[in-house]
Amino acid sequence: MISKGIPTVDLSQFTQGDANQREEFVRQLGAAFHEVGFVAVVNHGIPKSLVDGFYASSKAFFALPEAVKRKYEVAGLAGQRGYTSFGKEHAKQSTVADLKEFFQIGQEVPANHPLKAQYPDNVQVEETPEMPKLGSELYRAFESGWTTP
Repeated sequence: MISKGIPTVDLSQFTQGDANQREEFVRQLGAAFHEVGFVAVVNHGIPKSLVDGFYASSKAFFALPEAVKRKYEVAGLAGQRGYTSFGKEHAKQSTVADLKEFFQIGQEVPANHPLKAQYPDNVQVEETPEMPKLGSELYRAFESGWTTP
């Protein structure tokens, strides 16, 4: 299924489907990442209010002046957490900088977790504190939807 050029996968096909449907979901997901690099997910069970809140807070963050956003770039993490400004990344085998900026929020593990060193803390944003908070909630909500059949 295509949505504005970005492939769309149906998570319920994996979480509620039979073996063939799960296999097809995995094939579609792999193809989306291999061929396009992005994927949209539907029927994930995440409340619309959480998604809408995150979009609104993200929009507020990206509307901030460039100098303010750059305060949240974390040197040495290669964009794994926090803000990455325009021109920092390049497409594979390209010398032309990508015209995108982004803010990375990732999985969190407790301080005493054996893999804590591999999971940096998410970057908190003074100007839009709800964005990383909602992003973490969204991450956990999406992660909890992936139950193994």
